[in-house]
Amino acid sequence: MIVLVLLYTGLFTLADLLSSILFSSDPVHQGIELIRWSRDGLAGILAVWGGIKAWRGGVPSAFAALYLTLILGYVLLMSDAHLDESIVFASALKLALPVMMLAVGFGALDTPSNLKTYCLFLAALSALSAVFGAWDIVNTDFWTERLQYGHYLHAVKGVLVGFDDYYVLPFNFFGYEQARRAAGLVAAPLAQGSFVAVGSLVGFALLRGRFPIPSMGLLGLGLLGVWQSGTRGAMVMTGIALALYLLGARGGMGKKLGNVGLLLALFAVGAEALLFVYSYTVNFDDGSTIGHWHALMDNIRDLDQVLFLGPGVGASGSVAADAGLEIAGGGEGALFAIIYQIGLPGGLVFLLLYAAIMIRALGNRELPGATGDICLAGFALAVGAATSLISSDHLLTLSGMGHFWILLGGIAAQTVPAANAAAATEKPK
Repeated sequence: MIVLVLLYTGLFTLADLLSSILFSSDPVHQGIELIRWSRDGLAGILAVWGGIKAWRGGVPSAFAALYLTLILGYVLLMSDAHLDESIVFASALKLALPVMMLAVGFGALDTPSNLKTYCLFLAALSALSAVFGAWDIVNTDFWTERLQYGHYLHAVKGVLVGFDDYYVLPFNFFGYEQARRAAGLVAAPLAQGSFVAVGSLVGFALLRGRFPIPSMGLLGLGLLGVWQSGTRGAMVMTGIALALYLLGARGGMGKKLGNVGLLLALFAVGAEALLFVYSYTVNFDDGSTIGHWHALMDNIRDLDQVLFLGPGVGASGSVAADAGLEIAGGGEGALFAIIYQIGLPGGLVFLLLYAAIMIRALGNRELPGATGDICLAGFALAVGAATSLISSDHLLTLSGMGHFWILLGGIAAQTVPAANAAAATEKPK
């Protein structure tokens, strides 16, 4: 199964880039459907396999089952009859994505060896994405002329809104003062930041003990990739996660002081750039910040309408927004995307699932060697990623955070072998 999950991760990471290459070179576009069906077919196989194995996985499994039940109930009983069935189906899958990917990770990364293999694969893929992003950020014509990327998104993925008029690229390809943002192998700046952040930090955690210099190079490349993506949410997530990991890492006083020194050195190097981002953000100098703020206010203002029941699957979220439909709430924020479809109770169940996974990851940091370090990195990333719950829907995106959920599923699965090992070594009474 580990081979299949590596293949699946590679497919959903490269899906848009490969599909847009086919779109621009093959007038029939037959290969695009093959990529999509291969990706989705593997997802189904791996999720079912992992779900069966995770059935008795304790508290997280109970919350996951309840969350999926709520989604299914709303699809069957509360969906708007006027909505296209494809919108409802795609929205339901997007809401269920965290649980599906957790199941994939739980089933395929159920041993320390498989978990380490996956982290090494993520580290390599994120490094390649950071390098490619450094190239694509100064070669916009690759997206506009070679790939016709905006036309691909419109014709194949059905994205109808949010394009720059001149380049015919998504608005998020450009940041403050129209500076290009790196899209990387995932072909999306918003996904690039979180993808590189997760891969570089778990790679750093995996390699640091035995290969300190290469691990530092990987971390530095990852930080550059996050910065060039221009994604502020990913910057915040990376900063929090890196600080938690370094401050919580095991070791003697010398190592702890070294970790603090590394953290201070990294902050000193990036302080000027971070202050620049902070300045135009808090002063509302860019349209993106203003849009996020208005969306947050709208979501809070209308919250009383979904205290018990939501308007139905497909009433909010990025699927409906990309199709140009009027959505419930203000948009933005994974938590609000859930609440404005399946109600506040559904959002609370999701938060309980998230908290249960975090607690398990934190407990597993005591596992020996690199496995424990990976579990600590996973916990730190989960804390950092939680900051995006109300500001973006990153946590519900496959290309940006699918690997994050698979990683957390694998980390949660480490509890079982750890418990078995402890039982095997326990002395008989």
